[in-house]
Amino acid sequence: MILTKLPIQFGEADLLNRRLNKMMIRAQDLIFLAKEINCEDSIQFLKKYYSSNQTLEEVKAEEQKIAKDQELAISHQLDLYNQIDDYIQSKTKKVCKDMPRIYRNMKE
Repeated sequence: MILTKLPIQFGEADLLNRRLNKMMIRAQDLIFLAKEINCEDSIQFLKKYYSSNQTLEEVKAEEQKIAKDQELAISHQLDLYNQIDDYIQSKTKKVCKDMPRIYRNMKE
């Protein structure tokens, strides 16, 4: 809380207190949201979204999209056919020109 004894050059204490309360509420809401969506690092979450102009609903939607994208990337990495495609791509310039065709045939 900002005391009314604050010199006037720093601003009105009442206005500064209202602004400070809004800032504290924003921080609290973000921390509660981080716990609600099971965020691993709530401090990083707070740092990421505290200064943004996004509403809590927008933040929640963005984090859910990020989580879905991460799950998709993990499932993509575990898919055998995607692994074969990555292998073919990595070997294309290192082997003779017919080998990638043979690898694709093996995949099919």
